[in-house]
Order: sequence, then structure tokens, then C-alpha cells
Amino acid sequence: MKSGSSWRPAEARRGVDFLADYASSIPVIGSARAALYVSEPKRHSGQMTTRLDVPLLRHQLDRLLLVLEECCGATIEFDADLYWLLETSEMFCLDSVPAVRAGQLSDDIDELTAMASRPDKFLVPWHDLKHLIGLLEALAHGDLP
Repeated sequence: MKSGSSWRPAEARRGVDFLADYASSIPVIGSARAALYVSEPKRHSGQMTTRLDVPLLRHQLDRLLLVLEECCGATIEFDADLYWLLETSEMFCLDSVPAVRAGQLSDDIDELTAMASRPDKFLVPWHDLKHLIGLLEALAHGDLP
């Protein structure tokens, strides 16, 4: 939350019809608006795959973080520290119900700080992204209407 106050970016955008602005920003293809995923799911050897354009993801994350920084400041304080977490190894296996664990925002922030001082060759995407996801989920939670 920003400066000890209750951080609510959605409220900070009062008077702006965010969903209407959002919908009008999606390009029209034919008579339908394009979805924001990168490509239609494809089948390869019987397996369903979906492709992600990493530069597009990077650009959109940067845009969203700039919007948050403009409305909430460069430092955001959270009212909670613990959150529910699904392990990455279980998240995409729909044959069973994953175990629910707890994640911790303070740990995610510590990892973010440690990541900043690590050379690229010591970054571990499966681990480091999980910590970033926890922080992004907290930002999304703070923006809920």
C-alpha cells in the first residue's frame, strides 16, 4: 500500500471508464476484437501448445508497472505478507488437485533484491519468476474493484 494508506489503484482512476478505454484499445480484426494472448493454441504431436511473444510480454508488463507507479508512487506497501501459492510443478497438471501452500511477500521482495545483484548467469527463471509472480499477484489484488 502506498505511504501507509490503503492502496487502491482502481479507486485512483475514478472518473475513468477503465474497461471501456481498455476494450477500445484492443485492435479490431474483422468484426471481432483481438484477444491479448499471442497466438491460438496449436497442436504438435497431439499436444496442445500456446506460444508467447516475450518482447510483447515485457512491453505490456512495463506499461502496467508505469501505470501503477504513476498512480501509486515508486514504492508500494502491502497490508498483508502471506498469500496462497500453487507450486509451479503442479499448476499445469489438471489430472490432480494441487496442494495449496503459503507464499510470503517479504520473501518475494528479498528475492527481488537479491536477484538485482546477481549476474545473469546466476538467475534461475523457474525460481525467480515465481517470486515475481507473487509480487504481481499482490499488485493485481490491490487493484481489484
